[in-house]
Amino acid sequence: MLLLDAMKKIDYQPPLHFYMFPAPGPMRKVPEANRAMAFTTFEEHPPFTSNPRAAGFSQAFHERGAKAGLADTAVDLHASVAYSTWQVLEAAVNGARSLDDKALAQWLRANQVDTIMGRLRWDGPANYVMGQDLYKVKQLQDGKWLVVWPKEFAAPGAKLIGP
Repeated sequence: MLLLDAMKKIDYQPPLHFYMFPAPGPMRKVPEANRAMAFTTFEEHPPFTSNPRAAGFSQAFHERGAKAGLADTAVDLHASVAYSTWQVLEAAVNGARSLDDKALAQWLRANQVDTIMGRLRWDGPANYVMGQDLYKVKQLQDGKWLVVWPKEFAAPGAKLIGP
């Protein structure tokens, strides 16, 4: 956001700007960030929230975040990655019926795990997480982050607003 502040001081508004992994909550509150684009794996709108587990996680996150006094209770990329990590651990422990790290790793290399981010797998050459098109493109539009690409993951009625 320092870059946005600097551009504001010279009276420049970029027509489009992209951030790999921004701090989405604070950016929503800065008018200069409007039309910013970024990668995401999850946003709180259909079709993501059509998954019952994702909808339940979002609701619980809002309730518990408000109770804890969090300034921002939106579920976004960062929260989805953290929750998906727990989904993977849960699936591996249940699948391997073990807490042993070698057994968990062996199970993960042989299985895929459905998460709120999408289906994840570890069958590649380096044994790191892989997925099928995990990242989507979102855009900040009037204070809301909305996925705009690919179309099948776009928020209802959302489309890229260009320069």
